[in-house]
Amino acid sequence: MLLFVCAFGVLVEMVPSRAFAQDTSTWPPSVAGTGSCPDSNAVESLLAGLLPANAPASSTPAASVQDLGDSYVVGVGDRVKTYSDTGRGCAERARVAAAFISLALVPNAPLAPDTTPPVATPKPKAIPSPSAWKRIDARATYFDAPSAGLLTPGIALGLAAGVGRIGAQVGCGWNAGASISPPNEKGSVLIERFPCSLGGLFRVSSAEAPLEVDASVGAILGVLRATGTGFASSYDSLRLEAGARVAVDATLHLGRRPGDLAPVIGLEATYDPMAYDLVVVPGGVIGQAPSFWAGVSAGVSWSIP
Repeated sequence: MLLFVCAFGVLVEMVPSRAFAQDTSTWPPSVAGTGSCPDSNAVESLLAGLLPANAPASSTPAASVQDLGDSYVVGVGDRVKTYSDTGRGCAERARVAAAFISLALVPNAPLAPDTTPPVATPKPKAIPSPSAWKRIDARATYFDAPSAGLLTPGIALGLAAGVGRIGAQVGCGWNAGASISPPNEKGSVLIERFPCSLGGLFRVSSAEAPLEVDASVGAILGVLRATGTGFASSYDSLRLEAGARVAVDATLHLGRRPGDLAPVIGLEATYDPMAYDLVVVPGGVIGQAPSFWAGVSAGVSWSIP
């Protein structure tokens, strides 16, 4: 009888032990793997060190890792995350996968210092290099010299080129004659100009904007011709113009293909510090050539392919 009681006690002690072993046979959970990076066995080995000894009360979802070459996928139940890894660091992939699975199974479990999933760093956007450009302008002009009351039409041709927003421009034009009639004199002096300009250019608006606004500052160098008629003696003189020029142009781009034509308008002002005397016989000095001219222009701009 005593032998029977002892045997029964041993069986009672063994039953819970076997039941517990059966309940924990799937803990830590196995990891199904596709591919070799990360290796599922390496993930399982790391996972065993991250999870607590006792399984949670809830059921354990299936876990998996999948090698996609430059990236890999870790899944736990309905939670799936894709990691990018072009360097294919298999050991690091295994640590990240184990950390992800551990957090999904036991959210409050502490992580080892070297298994924290890396934070994805956004790649910096590539900054496109500025493109080179060049164009030719053809315009009709209209200039005013307020000090002398002169209004004169004309034409102008210009060439501009640059890279990005910085460039340079050069141009030449012709302004038709405008008459100065001095008081107490029967004759008049016809002023005709042949100005050329050279300077730097800055594009105020971006290259993608349909309305391009340019500002330029430079020098003006040209010829002024004064012809007197109706005086006692003929009068014809050529003088050099040298001064400063500022201008603002606006070009409306209807298309951005090389070779397209675009309408352009502009405002400009020129100043020549040298004021020439207009001398006739016998009247003497009858006036001065204007130092300041203000003009407006309109025409077309051609983007050179």
